[in-house]
Amino acid sequence: MNEEHQKRALLGHQLVMTNISIFHLLLPIVAFSTGYLNEIMIVSLLASLSFALILARGARESTCPEFVSAHWRQAWKRNRYILMSYLVSASVMGLGWVFSSTQTDPQMKKILLTTFIPMSVVPTLLTVIVVLVLQTMTMARAQQGLLPNNKI
Repeated sequence: MNEEHQKRALLGHQLVMTNISIFHLLLPIVAFSTGYLNEIMIVSLLASLSFALILARGARESTCPEFVSAHWRQAWKRNRYILMSYLVSASVMGLGWVFSSTQTDPQMKKILLTTFIPMSVVPTLLTVIVVLVLQTMTMARAQQGLLPNNKI
């Protein structure tokens, strides 16, 4: 295994880690500590989806050596977990919105939204933590010149 292949294999994992670090950990903290919550979260979501497109494109690259291709496919697979967590989070938030929209009491609406907003963040946050750990292990395998463990 040459060093160039290892660098190319690591790039997909590094993109996932950058996506997690900046758009799932750093920017949400900034968003909640400033008055620009919606704007920052929308930018974060769009940037994260851009990373997903880059990873999807890299995973479909057919001219790469098998080692590089396997690592890019694994990075794309892990990024899909994050995309699925977005759907779960959006579903929880949608459920909260439906429940709150049926309420006639404004206080109850506020209570429901206050309850469902943090609950909707949990699936994505848990997924990000799991993917962060899995990516760290897979990056170590790439640095050692080993194929990724495709169980998860």
